[in-house]
Amino acid sequence: RRRHTRYWRDWSSDVCSSDLSVSLQIPVRRGYAISGVVALEVDPYSTRKYTPDNILIIVTADDGTRYTTLTDSSGQFYMPLPAGHYRVSLNQDAFTGSLQPLQLSFQVDLNSESISLVKFILRERRREIRMNSN
Repeated sequence: RRRHTRYWRDWSSDVCSSDLSVSLQIPVRRGYAISGVVALEVDPYSTRKYTPDNILIIVTADDGTRYTTLTDSSGQFYMPLPAGHYRVSLNQDAFTGSLQPLQLSFQVDLNSESISLVKFILRERRREIRMNSN
């Protein structure tokens, strides 16, 4: 289930005809999108179970317009957007436990490329081993 604060699509199109006298509108302009994944790096000795699904992805345009989506069960997300400059980020308040992002945000330029790929890595903090010396 994906949730978008705002969704944009360019429906500019050409019309083509078929033998059945049916007209179809087909989008022909290049689209823009941010595609990405949230990957988990978990301590091999961890007893906790983590999944990369339903992680909030926040995309903020230079003009302040905010878009949001959630990752799917494999940690992937995709957001079609108009051309522009964006900051793609995770919600910092969501990571107060042992799982922390290596980088909270990325800058993306959808003017120079039609699809930008973003990879967030969430790493589990390693547990310290305490040794008692008696």
